[in-house]
Formats: sequence, structure tokens, C-alpha cells
Amino acid sequence: MNLPFPTIISRIKNALSTGNLVWILTYWYLHLEYFALFLLEIFWPVDEIDILPDFDSVRYKEEGILNYGNHNFNVKEGMNPEFKLIDPLCKN
Repeated sequence: MNLPFPTIISRIKNALSTGNLVWILTYWYLHLEYFALFLLEIFWPVDEIDILPDFDSVRYKEEGILNYGNHNFNVKEGMNPEFKLIDPLCKN
């Protein structure tokens, strides 16, 4: 994740070092990939994509239930009487 994202030129240079047949296949794949990304940018521009803010896990652990609510789910509380779960720890 900390490495820089490779440019198209660096990807073509890497493909050139692999050999003739592989280079041709990689060259066409790169063009197909960039054409697909170009079409995606036309139909779904990056500006229209909602970006979520980073989640502050430290604050969540510190403040917990007070600000974020209780996210625990107890299966047995709201259980339908017709639907019974088998408890593997129960020795019936």
C-alpha cells in the first residue's frame, strides 16, 4: 500500500522485459484496461461517487455505546418460538 501506483509507461517497460509474446499480450491488455477505465469514467465520473470519511476506531473504542449506540445482537431475545436454535454447548 505504501508503494507508488505504477504509471502506464512503467507498466509498458515492465511488459517489454518479459519477452515478445508476453509483451504483445500485456500491451493489448493494458490498452483494453485503460479503455475500460475511460468508459467507466464517462458513465460514472469520480466526482459523483460518495466517499466515506475515515472511521475513527480509537474514538469508537473510547466512547463506545455512549455516542455510537449498542451494536450487540442477542439472538435469543427476539427469537420466534417456532424457530429454535440448537445450542452446541447445551448437553440435552
